Amino acid sequence: MKHLLYAALVSMLALAGCGKSAEEKEAYSQGEAAAAALIDSINSMSELQLEGYLLDVRANEYKYVASGDSASAVSYIEGFEEYIRANSDSISSLIF
Repeated sequence: MKHLLYAALVSMLALAGCGKSAEEKEAYSQGEAAAAALIDSINSMSELQLEGYLLDVRANEYKYVASGDSASAVSYIEGFEEYIRANSDSISSLIF
C-alpha cells in the first residue's frame, strides 16, 4: 500500500513536469545524508538499531507530510532509497 502511494506521488510529480523546488532539493540531500550515515554505521548496528534507524527515516518523511509538504517527503525518500541502491547492494537487498 505504501509503495502504491509512493508510486502515485512520484507519477503525479513526473506528469506535472515541474522541476524540484529548493525545499525538495534540500529534502533529497537530507535523504542522501541519512542513507550515507546508515551505510557508514550499519556494521556496528544490531537488528533492533537498524529497525530504529529506518523508523527514524520514516519519521523524518512524516514530518514533511505533517507540515503539508508531501513533495519534499517524496524527495526525501527518493534521496534515501536512490543513495542506498547506488552505494550498497547488500543493504539495498536487506531493506528493499
